[in-house]
Amino acid sequence: HPPSEADFDTQLARLPARDFYALQLLLELLHRTDGPLFNAVRGMGLAYGAYFELRERQGQLMFLCSRASNVSGAILAMRALVERVGEHWDEYVGAFEVAMARSALVFSAVDEQVTPGSVLMMCVVSAIDGFASVDLRNKWRAAHLRAVTIDDMRRVFDTYVRRLVDPQVPAIHVVLTPPGTQLEPELGSFSRRSLNEI
Repeated sequence: HPPSEADFDTQLARLPARDFYALQLLLELLHRTDGPLFNAVRGMGLAYGAYFELRERQGQLMFLCSRASNVSGAILAMRALVERVGEHWDEYVGAFEVAMARSALVFSAVDEQVTPGSVLMMCVVSAIDGFASVDLRNKWRAAHLRAVTIDDMRRVFDTYVRRLVDPQVPAIHVVLTPPGTQLEPELGSFSRRSLNEI
């Protein structure tokens, strides 16, 4: 987000949030309907919903899996997909797929501003994020999304997404409901804590 010390256009010219938007675009490509993650998890009947969520303010990338019939299988399928994408990048990420994902993000941005309530919410979010107006926030997002390249997407894939499958990075936290749900040993070892212990 633009700090208040510098002129907006000067900041925007540097495209300082390029990695964030490259990651957002990559995740959209992976979990769109009938996309790679959708087919690997929902298409195999492992979970109804499976997607990556990027939380900018918290600096978190999460894999969320809702209404899972096989949570362990869903996580293993996500891990296998990340490995396949890394090995066969060009089969998953091409100009057509990127254009589709970019269009979906643009549509989503427009859809955020179609009702009076959503416009008000975007005004609040824009102010919290340090933008003087929703229009400036839209300009910021559009400029970054236009600038993102496939090379940018590969860089953020290697930097952030691959960490989710790296056994040396203790980045996976599994929140299970109901509490008695068991995880398969192939997922690795996890310490168990209830919500009041977190």
